[in-house]
Amino acid sequence: MHIALDARMMGAGNTRGIGRYIQESIQAALEVDHDLRYTLVVRDLVGTPFAGHPRVDHVVADIPWYSIKEQVNMASVLEEIGADLIHVPHWNVSVRMRKPFVVTVHDVLLLRQPMSAKVSTKGFFIRTIKQMGFRLVLRRALAKAQKVFVPTEFVANEVVECVRVEKAKMTVTGEGVTRFPKVDSRLCSTTPHLLYVGSAYPHKRLDLLIRAWEKLQDKYPGSTLLVAGERDGFMERLVEHATRNTQHATPGSERVKFLGRVTDAELAGLYKGATAFVFPSSYEGFGLPPLESLSLGCPVIASDIACLREVLPKEGIVWFRDGDEHDIIRALEQVLDDPSRAKDLVASAAEWIRVRHDWRASAKRMVEGYRKMVERV
Repeated sequence: MHIALDARMMGAGNTRGIGRYIQESIQAALEVDHDLRYTLVVRDLVGTPFAGHPRVDHVVADIPWYSIKEQVNMASVLEEIGADLIHVPHWNVSVRMRKPFVVTVHDVLLLRQPMSAKVSTKGFFIRTIKQMGFRLVLRRALAKAQKVFVPTEFVANEVVECVRVEKAKMTVTGEGVTRFPKVDSRLCSTTPHLLYVGSAYPHKRLDLLIRAWEKLQDKYPGSTLLVAGERDGFMERLVEHATRNTQHATPGSERVKFLGRVTDAELAGLYKGATAFVFPSSYEGFGLPPLESLSLGCPVIASDIACLREVLPKEGIVWFRDGDEHDIIRALEQVLDDPSRAKDLVASAAEWIRVRHDWRASAKRMVEGYRKMVERV
């Protein structure tokens, strides 16, 4: 079985998010099905995974995602490969696609919270036009796909509600938690610290966490909040805010420290060294960071939203009401006042995660979906 897959979001500079999903899914799929063959469409070959793999070929197409060029040219690039089936691992499917394809939809944030995306940093006119176009592309991809892969039941229900796609068309594949082969602890604070990992998009509610943390400065003067994530426009606004509002903190201290992007090894070190990982997001399709945190023995403070209730274990989590500043302060105090108890609660979580969230199990469901569609075609 030959699959043509749009892997432009995978590569040396895209080791998190969708890039991580693509790489891990391909690796696991090749392991569970020895008759499977991929042709991957990539933007360049520098640092591209699977180079030299006997069942993986590469086609270079330096086409930016979310672009007009993508909508005009990507369909022909994928279709000319002549595979049994096309897999687009995100909603950005070319509207010109005519051959059978499957699509992975990680969430429907674009429909639920359209302002929470990079496009929302543009001017009003450009933002409005792009959002309309993106929503059209998403809806068409879901309508035309032979099969829709989703990571959770939550996302499946969201797709049904927002786009009116039949649930029978969807397969909940789940996702896995990557094991970190190396640990680099050099970025860890020498004082007790909380950790946030991710973007500063509005739905991530990093602003809520920073406001809550500012109100606890006097109670926990020796503690720091470490923020690991891309320094884009959203993040820079919070950097400015945090700098302005912590200027009266203890001289020489950094109550909120912005680390920018970190390597996987550095991330593992941050998880292992943190008193707790805080995940205040108001919307997720899966929620990988808190699972990574728990798998490395770090307790989690998380917003009580449906997706996280589905994917996280019962142990090792302190929940707070979504968007409630007073309740996140309560949760932070609960952990910081008794960190050893919080660590003890994590003990059983790592094994639960290893069994429940496995890339090979996810890949088996995905490959089964491939086969059903190929047989139908």
